[in-house]
Amino acid sequence: MPIGWTTYDRGHGRTEIRTIQVMPAPATTRFLHVKQVFLLERHVYDLRWKPLSSVAVLGVTNLPATLAGPRRLAELVRGEWSIENKDHYLRDVTLGEDRCRVRTASARSILATMRSYAMGCSLVALLNSPLVAQRRSSPYPCPIS
Repeated sequence: MPIGWTTYDRGHGRTEIRTIQVMPAPATTRFLHVKQVFLLERHVYDLRWKPLSSVAVLGVTNLPATLAGPRRLAELVRGEWSIENKDHYLRDVTLGEDRCRVRTASARSILATMRSYAMGCSLVALLNSPLVAQRRSSPYPCPIS
């Protein structure tokens, strides 16, 4: 299967090469709405081309090739990770989730729910930054220690 799209990015002291190979979903697939399957590979090198990591991901989509060719699928996958990274950054850095020392399973779940609620409230209130909302409401990243 030929490589459908390749991107090269250089930054943060590394070079990343991403490739995607796309093909129509096999007729034998057990997922009724799947239109395409793909293999996404990411290779990370330092600036001297020493390999740092390689990842291969298999994926499926219900988007037909007419709406999402290899380039568009690669953009969609990368955009999904961008959203995930922003959410995790907000939770870990702004709301201090990693610094929280709560160890009881139920308390962790309750605090995660409270953080999600706070994130939603700050976005609904159209504040400039969730950090502003946190600073207005409490100086502590974790209310229970």
